[in-house]
Amino acid sequence: MHDTEVVVYVGLALLPIALYVLSRRRVRADQPPSATGWRPLIGHALSYKGDPAAFLTKQCCSVGPCFSIDLAGKKMVVVGHDREAVRQVACASESVLSSRAALLELGFDWMLGELNVVVGITAHARILRQAYGGDRIADEIPLLYAALGRAIAIRLGEPDGAGSEASWRVPDLLAFVRFVVLRAVVERLLGAAVLAAAGDAFCEAFLRFQDAVEDATAKAAVLPRAAALPLVLWPTSRKRAVVRASLAAAITTALKHDATGIVYPGRPGIGPWVRALVLDDGRSPSDAAEIICGLLFAAHKNPAIGAAQALLHSLDGPPRAMASCVAEAAALHAHPTAETLSRCGGLRAAVLETLRLCAHAIGAVRKVVAPAGFDLRVGGAAQEGGARTYHLPRGATVALAHIPTHRDPAVWGPCCDEYDPGRAEWAPAAERPDDLTFTTFSQGLHRCPGERLAVPLMQLVLGLLHGGAYETTPDGPPPPIDFERATLAQRAGPVPVRVRRAF
Repeated sequence: MHDTEVVVYVGLALLPIALYVLSRRRVRADQPPSATGWRPLIGHALSYKGDPAAFLTKQCCSVGPCFSIDLAGKKMVVVGHDREAVRQVACASESVLSSRAALLELGFDWMLGELNVVVGITAHARILRQAYGGDRIADEIPLLYAALGRAIAIRLGEPDGAGSEASWRVPDLLAFVRFVVLRAVVERLLGAAVLAAAGDAFCEAFLRFQDAVEDATAKAAVLPRAAALPLVLWPTSRKRAVVRASLAAAITTALKHDATGIVYPGRPGIGPWVRALVLDDGRSPSDAAEIICGLLFAAHKNPAIGAAQALLHSLDGPPRAMASCVAEAAALHAHPTAETLSRCGGLRAAVLETLRLCAHAIGAVRKVVAPAGFDLRVGGAAQEGGARTYHLPRGATVALAHIPTHRDPAVWGPCCDEYDPGRAEWAPAAERPDDLTFTTFSQGLHRCPGERLAVPLMQLVLGLLHGGAYETTPDGPPPPIDFERATLAQRAGPVPVRVRRAF
């Protein structure tokens, strides 16, 4: 083969790569700039995966509050700390920026079921309003506190009547709190009768399924759909089918019929999720179980992680703030009522400050479904060149980045990266910052419907393990915070702790 032929063949072989590189680097003037650190074929995938929080914060500082990232061929427009741009994305209607379409594109129809994606979030918001709206949340506090206490005792294997000398080594605090919160949520929202029928084995199986969903979400985000389906989405769907069948059987057992076939809707062992979906809406136990699997995924994981992280932050935080939490936890344990909880400003501050620092790296994912696309206005003094309008075509994906907003020194001061429960924003008399400043629970049309229950739940868990029923101490330095998972930030490894009776 002549040298000329070699050059021709090599050139032809490299042509697709060259065209790919050129196509990825071209950015129209009316489209957001690309994040720095792009690499051929992999885009920004490695840079983002290495440290999502640092990556997003750096891009907002160097490129601007709106930029595009490329995760191995999957492009996404990310909106950071520009209030006007965040407001537009959060408040756009479902017919313009669709949450459901984005979740389906990410494969959540396989992982959690299409029924859950289509109706689950709406059903959850309705049920929570019915069950805990107005002052009714106050009645739930002592019941939820008791359910969490039972879950802790069961997880520890604590014998009845254990004295204050009782002590346990917990291999991983986050896994421990996840089980505790999941069991309490099943007891309170599905009902004690459903929990009795399902057993703690269901909670263990659900935790394993949830880990599979998180792993599949991370992999599906960077894999072509043709590869994601057989490698991660279909296997996860099969795991969901097993968990769903187990839960449906437990619901059926809990809703016993008498000889005449009459269901007793007033049965106390039936919780609001099952009551609303099966008894009120008339759904089958199987359909209700599919929706509930998605609701359980959302309702327990982030509150559990938030509570565990708040405990770790408090133990390593300012001594006066920690002492306040311990004293409030003891008072709450003596009188676990909504009135007592309302006076626990230290526990509240610890939870909210932790949520600020540990919010999802990226959330509120939307897909542009309007035929004409979506014009996103980004402006203000922070962006060089003044205000800009970017056009996002139909089919584009856009998401909000919580971390740059929560670590904006213009809002949170020069120590915005540090844990400080004494911030003025968390003072007992202060109103919580608006949803464009404190974005953990999202905002606009898709604001998290569970915040009203999630924050007290986290405070109760923190109180129970931080001087209420128990005292918790780390068994060595905790691993660093890790933003890799599509939840609140977790830890880069297990967090072993010692738990002992406080009284």
